[in-house]
Amino acid sequence: MKIFDAYAKYYDLLYQDKDYREESEYIIKLIERAGTDRKKILDLGCGTGKHNIYFARRGYEVTGIEISEKMLGIASKNLDAETGLSSKLKFIRGDIRDVRLPEKFDIITSLFHVINYQILNEDLRSLLKTVKAHLKENGKFIFDFWYGPGVLNERPECRIKKMQNKDYLVERHAAPVLHINENTADINYRIIIKELNSGEIQEEHETHRMRYLFLPELNLLFDEVEMKIEHSEEWMSGNVLSDRSWYALVIAGNK
Repeated sequence: MKIFDAYAKYYDLLYQDKDYREESEYIIKLIERAGTDRKKILDLGCGTGKHNIYFARRGYEVTGIEISEKMLGIASKNLDAETGLSSKLKFIRGDIRDVRLPEKFDIITSLFHVINYQILNEDLRSLLKTVKAHLKENGKFIFDFWYGPGVLNERPECRIKKMQNKDYLVERHAAPVLHINENTADINYRIIIKELNSGEIQEEHETHRMRYLFLPELNLLFDEVEMKIEHSEEWMSGNVLSDRSWYALVIAGNK
């Protein structure tokens, strides 16, 4: 997706406050509940590879798939900064809707709302066909997403986020527009980037269209590929999903 090529250069800066370690440990606990011998992970939509690096540090063999060449370049640089992980982690450029690899995996993940970027039913079907094609018979698919009841109950609001490192100051304004008859939200970003050394200021505008999801529709889509939802919970908390849950996690497997 072209929006992620533009987003890539300041993506890690904007999310430097995101606790990738805690999130990765949360996923690892779920994996361990499914069986401690599960060591091979495929991550669909790996972005800059932060979750993947933590998985590899914990001994998992990880393959990350990412469509954005620029995101993938940053993921490779993030991996180069690590010691001893190159044999455990690799990144491949590909569209998660149609990529096909000559191997199957114990665990497939898709994290940080990647599934919400699959706007059309056909996009979701294609993604699940990718999962089905790469999942071992007793494997598990773990993903998070915007949960419809929570989104509708607590509507998205305008937000401003500022982050800074030694090179850039980034200010991002997010203005959401909800399309309730389409189960989507347009997140309109105005991003102001100041280069600290030169004082140069650049402004960019992006729109990210996201589809929020409901468990009944996911059940239908999984059924089409002979898979089923085995568990759902509120992201990170482990609580039962409610109309106050904005973020959900699902574990699915083969029927």
